[in-house]
Amino acid sequence: MKLKIVISPDFGRERGIDWDLLAALMRRRNTDVELLAPANLREYENAISTGGIDVVLANPIDAIALVRCDGFIPFARPTRLHDEMLISSAATSPIRTIIDLRPGCRIALTTDRFVEVIGMRLLEPAGLDNSSVQHIYCETSVAASDLVVSGSAEIAFFAAESYSALPLSTRRRLNPLVKSEIGDLSHLLLCHPQRALDLADIRDKFVELAAVDMEAASAIRTLGLEIGFTPLTRDAAEDMLDLAQALLVPSATFAEL
Repeated sequence: MKLKIVISPDFGRERGIDWDLLAALMRRRNTDVELLAPANLREYENAISTGGIDVVLANPIDAIALVRCDGFIPFARPTRLHDEMLISSAATSPIRTIIDLRPGCRIALTTDRFVEVIGMRLLEPAGLDNSSVQHIYCETSVAASDLVVSGSAEIAFFAAESYSALPLSTRRRLNPLVKSEIGDLSHLLLCHPQRALDLADIRDKFVELAAVDMEAASAIRTLGLEIGFTPLTRDAAEDMLDLAQALLVPSATFAEL
């Protein structure tokens, strides 16, 4: 089987995941893999729109359009890995809680749409929305943290795993204000509709990845995937996408969900 796989740039990038290792594991399962790990959102979108993609690993916000508009089929998710985000000010900043923020505040963040959507929901108690803040987009979470520490931004949005991957010296100069606790959202593996007839085989290639042997299981842990991927029913995927869709609506607060 041949597979062309695109990995969302917001998954594992800050931890320096070696995607060549994942490709090597799949080749051991007789899968001819071409694995693309775009460096940014533009490259990611171009890779998908160019065509010839068989599988996409997408965050739940990006997955909405891929599934409901483009016909991609969700079939698995990373096991025990949930998508969460964190908002932080500088350790020396007078901003100690979300309600200390004022209109016009500057937010440093990467082009991770999931993190941006959830972050803006968490700012609602301060009466802030996209029209009352300034977004400063950065290539990496390290660059975003630098802007906060230097005073060039009041707060930064981080994927929770990206924040944890920051050097300890950097985290000591930051003051976390709030962390999301959704627990029901994660990245999704999506199959291109043109490969629908191969869906069961493709799913098995991923779900059984860690079961090849002890070496494979160890490699999966090295990738930060814990025990690999868990199969996902269409109903479970739709529930996740419904939640992600609700979070795109400004009035949808966590209390209402």
